[in-house]
Amino acid sequence: MQGPSICFLANSTIQERIGGWLFYKYITNTTNSAYWASSTGYNPVRTSSFTDKNYKTSTTPLVNTVLDFAATGSDYTKWYYTSPAFKGSSAARNEIDSLMAAVLLGTKTVDQAFDDALANCLFAS
Repeated sequence: MQGPSICFLANSTIQERIGGWLFYKYITNTTNSAYWASSTGYNPVRTSSFTDKNYKTSTTPLVNTVLDFAATGSDYTKWYYTSPAFKGSSAARNEIDSLMAAVLLGTKTVDQAFDDALANCLFAS
């Protein structure tokens, strides 16, 4: 529901900030972004990673689907999307997680899980 994030916190030490920036540069370079994507199923964070030899030869099913789609001539970078934050968006994601768990565990019916999730989101801050 939410992808991984890298955050730099204002109250961190200069060493932590430098370490965070160096890690960010390392994990997001073409090769490492391609490796991360082929290992996890996430899309790479760089368009150059789509052409990385390790990404292109990956045996991960999702990577193969992306590469097959790209081979049709479609611009695969256009199917990135964002999910903007809004007041209550975090609560909504939490409620969907709870809804799924409740239904799958059999503790609520689908209708009851949705009703409860909606009620819990109406006044979320």
